[in-house]
Amino acid sequence: MKKTITFLAFSLFTVLKVFAQPVITSVTVAPGNYKIGDNIVLTVTTTGTAPTGIKSTSLVNGVLPTTFGGSGPYTIVYTVGAGNVDRASVGVVPISIVLTDGTNDSNIYTTAPTSVGTVKIDANAPSKNLPDGYRQLTEEYLCK
Repeated sequence: MKKTITFLAFSLFTVLKVFAQPVITSVTVAPGNYKIGDNIVLTVTTTGTAPTGIKSTSLVNGVLPTTFGGSGPYTIVYTVGAGNVDRASVGVVPISIVLTDGTNDSNIYTTAPTSVGTVKIDANAPSKNLPDGYRQLTEEYLCK
């Protein structure tokens, strides 16, 4: 009678490797009304191995974040630019964050961030067009 012995070493290594990845458990944003040029700091809490960087495929509100840093919790900075999408609340800000560790393991996080207050993003520059009546009044006042 022949017996077969199966080794699961590679499977166990794979399982251990999955648990060692940096795993994002939450992303929070400070409350505020953010406009063009404002930096929005996302605070990132993780488990697993310490992340060493962020992949270039990561996006916050459809834009590549400008910086990543910290030693836990970590911070990711997104700078609001002209033409970015306006957002009325933190729950609708799309994020796709991919952290990596020293061995290039990575994990993606796509759950909307949370906040303890209201978060709004206004990515439209104010209009310089004045109503005709106001323009006329201003020109008359300045010309005197």
